[in-house]
Amino acid sequence: MFQIGWAKKTINIEPQGYAMFGYGQWSHRAYGQKTPLYARAFCIQDHQSNLSIICCLDMGCVTHAMRESAR
Repeated sequence: MFQIGWAKKTINIEPQGYAMFGYGQWSHRAYGQKTPLYARAFCIQDHQSNLSIICCLDMGCVTHAMRESAR
């Protein structure tokens, strides 16, 4: 028997000049947000409590400062 779960949450972050991956030059920075960003996760656990998680973020990377502020 497997247990399966999924979630989708809005990423609430204030743009502070982060680089926009894939949108031109490195000097082009985000200081605003037009559309919501999401975090999605899919989890599966077997009867022996082995757990696998797949996580997808609508961001190019997660900085140390972002990770710390989310705790």
